[in-house]
Amino acid sequence: MMRSMVSKLVDSEAGEHALGIFAEMEIEILEATFDLADAAGVDRPETAPPKEGRKQALQAVVSAVVSGDFAEFWAEEMGAELFDSAPSPEHVAAGADSDVWQSQIETWAAGVRKQHDGIDATDRELASVVCSDLYGADLTEYERRVVAVEQSDLMEKLVAGNMKTAKQLIEDATAEIQEDGTDT
Repeated sequence: MMRSMVSKLVDSEAGEHALGIFAEMEIEILEATFDLADAAGVDRPETAPPKEGRKQALQAVVSAVVSGDFAEFWAEEMGAELFDSAPSPEHVAAGADSDVWQSQIETWAAGVRKQHDGIDATDRELASVVCSDLYGADLTEYERRVVAVEQSDLMEKLVAGNMKTAKQLIEDATAEIQEDGTDT
């Protein structure tokens, strides 16, 4: 019931308006910190995301979280950009020591052993070959970027990433300005 109410709010005109205001302010703050970084001679990202696109992205994230489909959303929308193909949603934040992930490693290794009888390698080595073929990343990288992450960290990066970038740019510009002030 609560999930349904929140979902209706997010998809409502008022919810869209609120996300639009947030997205607009977020991008304006980010653009202002870009100006500050330029003035201070600090490296920064080339461009800020478009305001309308950011509003839609925030709405999609919130909807995915509320509906309980965040892993699917992340795999399809974000993971597909990081890898050759979208990661399996069941891998997203599964945990490197989880039964789900350990079973996947064993399944991949068994598949390679079935095709190459007598191969001398560990399950992880064989699974890494399969992972590279599927996703364009070795097992360790895939685990680090998909399996071993916390879902809350992925959500935070999507929701607060631009604000964290702005904060870092302000800190970097402040340090640069303070350093220049002590050199005179």
